[in-house]
Amino acid sequence: MRGSWLAASGALGEFEDEVFTWGEGKDAELLEIKAGDVRGLRTNVSLVLTQSQNLQRLEAAKTAIQIALQYVAVPEADKPALRRLFVQALSSMGFNDADRIIRKAVEAVPDGGIGDAGMAGDAPVTGAEAGWNGEGIAGAAASGAL
Repeated sequence: MRGSWLAASGALGEFEDEVFTWGEGKDAELLEIKAGDVRGLRTNVSLVLTQSQNLQRLEAAKTAIQIALQYVAVPEADKPALRRLFVQALSSMGFNDADRIIRKAVEAVPDGGIGDAGMAGDAPVTGAEAGWNGEGIAGAAASGAL
């Protein structure tokens, strides 16, 4: 069960009693911790925070995978115009390497080669340089593009 603290009477660090709910829904109970009963008690808060941070990272990674899969589903011809939005979406979630995760679009250039229409100022790249090896998302993931 989870416990959720209520700001009823102050923080335990101030040596006051604390009232909180324990449980959820119909099973929730109102409980009280007496300051004198827990004074000097050692706690391990970092474990809870670490677990919480890991869950947040896991959720962010799941969302990033969904965003990357949505980008892969966009037709190559539309990727140059939309790539910046996908990079921005990943960056806003805290991914510093979003520009690497969302590969540049690969499309044919007039000379018959493979290149990147990309953003203004982007140099043309081959499919392999853009992280595309012709094997779909599995190939992109293997090459590190996802």
